Amino acid sequence: MSEITRGVIGMPLKLAMSSELSRRQFHACAQSLLTELEGYRQGAQAEADAGDEARRELKDAKTMIEILRKFSNEMLGVAFEGGYLDGADVQDIGVRCGVLTVHEVKERCGEVCACAEYGFPTECYRKTSVTQSRDATVSMHTQNLTRQASTENELGETP
Repeated sequence: MSEITRGVIGMPLKLAMSSELSRRQFHACAQSLLTELEGYRQGAQAEADAGDEARRELKDAKTMIEILRKFSNEMLGVAFEGGYLDGADVQDIGVRCGVLTVHEVKERCGEVCACAEYGFPTECYRKTSVTQSRDATVSMHTQNLTRQASTENELGETP
């Protein structure tokens, strides 16, 4: 802030309004200060918004960590109990823990999805946002895991 601005701000109102020149100078300084103040407010708001976004990201990261911790602990628990995990076990644990979601599909859901191998209708196991890659180039093959939703599968037989 310049000395002139400080002087105008500190000037008694009666003196500031005593002449047309004083009024114009006072008005110009006041407008300049209001513009500067608005810039500071916008900057402070942008910083507050960035802080809010960082807090949201941190909360999301903590939630993801907790989900992955639950998934890994359950996987280790099953592995230590029986010593063997097949794909169906991994899928069931993934769904229970929120790592995978089940979608019933009646037609092929992706170019490289394994749905067509099992026939339709079938259950397609898809990664949730917890396990989605942040890289936009992830192929459908790494996103979808398929298991047939048929009576054979319900009886524990493989297709």
